[in-house]
Amino acid sequence: MNPLNPRRLILIGERHPAKPAHKGIEVSIHLFNRETPATIVPEWIPISA
Repeated sequence: MNPLNPRRLILIGERHPAKPAHKGIEVSIHLFNRETPATIVPEWIPISA
């Protein structure tokens, strides 16, 4: 992956920062971006019930 061409990671569902799993996803993406030359940009897409 080209670091100048970041990849979007689409996450389906409402983002809840208080949920450990959601925080873990964002921390994991941050660590990936820090440790590799690639860049992933997360994008939460809410769903309607």
